[in-house]
Amino acid sequence: MSPSSISVKTSKQYLTKQSFALLLRTAFLCWIFFGTSGLKAADTLSLAGKWAFQADPEEEGLAQNWANKTLTGSIMLPGSTDEIGIGNQYPIYKWSNMPKAAGYPDSIDIGSFTRIHKYIGIAWYQREIEIPASWKGKHITLTLERVLWSSRIFIDGRETGKSVDYLSTPHIHSIGALTPGKHTLTIRIDNREIYSIGKAGHSYCNHMQSIWNGVAGRMELTAREMVAPVFIRVFPSFKDRRINVATTLQNDSHKNIFCPISIVIREKKSGKVVANYQAAIEVRVGSSVHQQEIYLSATPLPWDEFTPNLYTVEVSIYKKNASQKIVTDVGFRDIGSNGTHITVNGKSSFIRFSHEGMHFPLTGYPATDIAYWLRVFKVYKDHGLNGVRFHSCTPPEAAFQAADQLGLYLQVEFFWQDSWMGNPSVFGTGKNKELDAFACREFRNALDAYGNHPSMMLVLYGNELGVDFKLCSKWLGEEKAYDPRHLYAVGAAHEVTPNDDFVEYGDKAYDKKTTASNDWDYQSYYTSEGYTYSAPAIKRGTKPDFVHEMGQQVVHPLWSEIESYKKGPFRLCNLAYFRELASRSGVDKQDTIFQKASGQMNRIFMKSDIEANLRSADAAGYSMLSMVDYPGQGEAYVGWVDACYKQKNFLTSEKYRQYGGHTVPLIRTPKFVWQHGETFHAEVEIANYGPADLVNKELMWRFKDEKGKTVAQGILATTTIPQGSLTAVGEIETLLTCRNDKGEHLNLTLSLKNTDYHNEWDIWVLPEIPVEKGFPANVIITTKIDEALAALKKRQSVLLFANKLGDITNTMYCRFKPVFWSAVWFTDDYCQTLGAVINQQHPSLDRFPTNDVMDWQWLDVFEIQGHGFNLQGLPLNYQPIIQPVNDFHFGNKLGLLFELKTKDNGKLLVCGFNLTDDLEHRPAARQLKHSLLSYVSSARFNPMQEVTETWLSQTFADNYAPIAKPAEFENAFLYVKAGSHHPLVKGNTAWNTDVDAVVKDGGYDYKVVCDGVWKDENGAAWYANDNLHIEIMVASQKRMRLKVKLHDWNQQGCACVVTCEDHSPVTVENQTGGKWVTFPITRENCLDGKLILDIKKKSGTNIMVTDIALTPGE
Repeated sequence: MSPSSISVKTSKQYLTKQSFALLLRTAFLCWIFFGTSGLKAADTLSLAGKWAFQADPEEEGLAQNWANKTLTGSIMLPGSTDEIGIGNQYPIYKWSNMPKAAGYPDSIDIGSFTRIHKYIGIAWYQREIEIPASWKGKHITLTLERVLWSSRIFIDGRETGKSVDYLSTPHIHSIGALTPGKHTLTIRIDNREIYSIGKAGHSYCNHMQSIWNGVAGRMELTAREMVAPVFIRVFPSFKDRRINVATTLQNDSHKNIFCPISIVIREKKSGKVVANYQAAIEVRVGSSVHQQEIYLSATPLPWDEFTPNLYTVEVSIYKKNASQKIVTDVGFRDIGSNGTHITVNGKSSFIRFSHEGMHFPLTGYPATDIAYWLRVFKVYKDHGLNGVRFHSCTPPEAAFQAADQLGLYLQVEFFWQDSWMGNPSVFGTGKNKELDAFACREFRNALDAYGNHPSMMLVLYGNELGVDFKLCSKWLGEEKAYDPRHLYAVGAAHEVTPNDDFVEYGDKAYDKKTTASNDWDYQSYYTSEGYTYSAPAIKRGTKPDFVHEMGQQVVHPLWSEIESYKKGPFRLCNLAYFRELASRSGVDKQDTIFQKASGQMNRIFMKSDIEANLRSADAAGYSMLSMVDYPGQGEAYVGWVDACYKQKNFLTSEKYRQYGGHTVPLIRTPKFVWQHGETFHAEVEIANYGPADLVNKELMWRFKDEKGKTVAQGILATTTIPQGSLTAVGEIETLLTCRNDKGEHLNLTLSLKNTDYHNEWDIWVLPEIPVEKGFPANVIITTKIDEALAALKKRQSVLLFANKLGDITNTMYCRFKPVFWSAVWFTDDYCQTLGAVINQQHPSLDRFPTNDVMDWQWLDVFEIQGHGFNLQGLPLNYQPIIQPVNDFHFGNKLGLLFELKTKDNGKLLVCGFNLTDDLEHRPAARQLKHSLLSYVSSARFNPMQEVTETWLSQTFADNYAPIAKPAEFENAFLYVKAGSHHPLVKGNTAWNTDVDAVVKDGGYDYKVVCDGVWKDENGAAWYANDNLHIEIMVASQKRMRLKVKLHDWNQQGCACVVTCEDHSPVTVENQTGGKWVTFPITRENCLDGKLILDIKKKSGTNIMVTDIALTPGE
């Protein structure tokens, strides 16, 4: 029932004025005489402690009447069978798409931690209970706070009530009256799957909380009076200074009873009474609901992320010698939206959430004590986050209590289910009535159990669902009508329905835009007609829309984490195995610097994406995956906090809060790498999603060098920054100078005067270095291993640019973007690196500005695909100058820049970067090449590690076989066969030139911007969902013909519009058999040295391009 429709029904309708007045006086006298101390909540008896126990793996207990038998084992409850060593190590768990790698031990789980004692089946728990004499005639219930999955209870051998099968809320068993004295209570718990909800979600899974058997949290018997309040729902309104209280009353007598009721509202912290309602009511036999609307005389203290003020609502029923009360916490918070942002008490909020999946390393089952959740949630608050997303699960009561106290917004879910997971049925499709009913029960139960908490803000059925969205939208509408205190959506990431109050959508991840700049944002995503939801009728900008699962860049673990699991039910056997792999390559002692190097990439990508979202005025926020590591799904260690909530070594909460908090200074600048004499320019904005306007504030900017010396500074005009807005506050312009031949590394800081709000960026200023015209006489520079070997035999110094040596596998060792989520979970990205460790003191880098890990100045160097190399065969203690961090699943020692010598005293510096192409437009690559040339031509070039000619020949073999041009293109200046060197038999990989087969004349080249390269049994192609962009570099201005072949061999109905330079667009409809499109190229088209070809999808699925050719014209 909506709060606005709650009415008051008191006993005035049934009593005379005289009797009504008498009852009110009686209630008042009870209140004066007893106060709150004369009232009590329902009597409780804790059942925590030692229980008898017996496992029932063969399901014999019911048939053999174990409820009447004395069980012989013992266990402490709350607790689980894991804690007493029940269960086998087998079967081994693994993800369906993760085969066991060669050499991986047979005895440990795959893709996650190993649960030592796996017990999935029935278990019986038993103990003696003693019912007090004071409970005679009272109704008794048993509460088990958390159980997987079903529980049945027996009193003195007889089953009582029905089986309960909730996953997200307490199991409450109604027992009724028991005679005072001793009784035997037996509980049968079955943790086998009851409903097919899948095991990828976190309500019931192997890889996070585990599929445990036992009881977590409160275990207690409760006895209530004959007439008692048993359930309370509160509907506060901050704006209206009002609270609606709906109390479920239970009358176990055989007649209606008149009695006084009082509702007292207090400030929780001070105890101050702010409202006191008293009345006499008739409580009818059975269950009834008393509803009361109460207005406060003054504006209540608000509850939000800044001021988490709580109140208590206490409902008391007075009956002679049998008075009873019920109490709940409440916060005055009005949640809504203004079209683009979620609002809390009328103020725009910016969602800053991170993922939680209910992993409890030391127990394997949910923590139910508030101290635990206060400690965990304080980590979120310390980082400036305002919420937690519980992915496909709902936490226990204590989590809501802690979030209430700290001012955290919680997003709760229940399922993650789709057809690709192999489930026999999917809820929400109407095909499995029992499963649908269970899903609806879970949702409604959670609203009843946790709905009073102001922290319960966003409620969804689940994550990335494959349901019937029309049906689920109908269900959602019913839940919204039942409980309007929250915002709702059917699911995260997939379809959007009319009943959704907000949108959590993907496709805004930074990995789609990797550039060393921050003059971009996602605003067009929210305003452009080109972006639509799966339900086209729902327009962008009409619902708050925030990013789904942002982040997911992998961070190398510390091996010391293995020890942190040794006191619980799990073991990190997987990490122990990966540590052994690392030791075979001599990199096992580098885990600390590997974490720093990989963490640096995680940090800069996350910072850039967060700031891009803040620069998007209509963005509602972001939900990250994740601040905290995810131990399952192929060991997705993507956080800067480990699974035990220990901070990693590359980022502090204070640093993160600079850009991850509610109020953030921002800049828009076209690049981070500048050159001497250029004028730095940046537009300055402030995103203010804090508690109030920032009035008459000055913003200070300052450039400092690496020694902390200020090299430029200024103050922007005083301004007011409204709350809930992105506000432009001015511009920065200053001349940049480089005072050395290496390059300056500067730090730009923006600070809002007299506040803690500040942010910072790294800026590099490079000296003017001309493109190298020649090489030192004593240095041989080559891209061919044969030439290098010949020079080494002559004891010459050789700089080998090896970016085209090796084969396609070498490309996965030279990536700026790190592994996404897990290298063994998503294998199609063809990336195996997590940043790089850099020997910044090495003289080869004397003229290149760098620290010991990578930053944005290195993107220019990586921009044109290079090759990294596996250094297997070299001594274990050998260290390259630049060492890519191999993903920990593989543990190889890699090199991108390293030096060696031969037995003939030839000296070799190997560089896997492409430092030869397009240097006019790549200042950092040009600077690095200059530094390397300076080194190899100096006396300091003196490699110490000797290597054989055989090792060099094998490692740097040229394995790219040239292709023959098709006969019709034998005179082509450029011919490209897309994906000819694709590394997979079938699947997708990222594009780079090494994936293609290319024949080109000097001065001709190409670049492709696409979603990836697809290959299957029918062929290979560049593909894109919406737009595919091809840029062709030409050597001269001449008449030519540019041909491109589109091929929709999977018959997905793709139709495209192809444009080239100033020519009329060409629409290509049926591409099933492949279609060539030809454009005549004029001299004028070539004046800028390049040709631009754009292909835009008109209908169907992916654009597929298999060939391009540039041939002579007429």
